[in-house]
Amino acid sequence: MARKQSKSQSTESEKPSLEATEAASARAKESSLTKADAIRAAIKAGIESPTEAEKYIRKRFGLEVSRTHFSASKSQMRKAENAGAVDGYLAPPKIDAIGDGDLLDALEKMKPLVASLGADKVKRIVDLLG
Repeated sequence: MARKQSKSQSTESEKPSLEATEAASARAKESSLTKADAIRAAIKAGIESPTEAEKYIRKRFGLEVSRTHFSASKSQMRKAENAGAVDGYLAPPKIDAIGDGDLLDALEKMKPLVASLGADKVKRIVDLLG
């Protein structure tokens, strides 16, 4: 019978927290805000710590977001933001070998440079680089 008493005491003591959780859930449903939206809002507000974010989201939006959930979501969001930088590394642009056509094109493009700087300066530039 001692167990029955502890259960009845625990359910009575859990009622306020259960009611608070239900009220928070009702507020969240009314605003139709997802946990991901709440996490984005917390990050925009400058909150980086999972503990602070957990308190902020619970107080502001009435949603229960665990610290691990916040941390994982924040990591995924940052990874998605930086995805474009990785694409260039994984797939570098193709570099064609210099052929006769490319050499002629390069020389034609250098003609205005020679005209503006003079042949002597272009030779000095080539000597410095080559």
